[in-house]
Amino acid sequence: PVPDTDLMDYWNLIRDRFSNPTIRDTVQRICYDGASRQPKFIVPVAADALMSGSNCNNKQVNGLAMVSALWCRYCQGTTESGKAISPNDPQWDRLHALAQRATAATGSQ
Repeated sequence: PVPDTDLMDYWNLIRDRFSNPTIRDTVQRICYDGASRQPKFIVPVAADALMSGSNCNNKQVNGLAMVSALWCRYCQGTTESGKAISPNDPQWDRLHALAQRATAATGSQ
C-alpha cells in the first residue's frame, strides 16, 4: 500500500467516485488500452511486491491480481447480464479471442 494511506478511506473514496453521477467515470474508460497499461502499471508493482517477500504485501498482490482478473473478464466481451462490451483496445481482437478460449477451457463465465 501507499505509505500513510488508510485502505478503507481509499476504498470509500473510490466507491463514492463511482457512485457520483456528476463524475461519470466508466468501467470502459478505465479499461481502455489495458493491454498497454497492465504491463506498465500493474505487473511491475505486483512483481516488486512479490520480490520483497514481505507478508504485508500479500494484500497488495491480491488486489493487483484482482485488477488483472477483472480486466481479463472484461475482455470476454459481455457483461454478466449478457450485454455486449464495445471493443476499446487496439489489441481487442486478440484479447477477446484469448479471453473466449480461457472461458471455454475453464467452463467459467
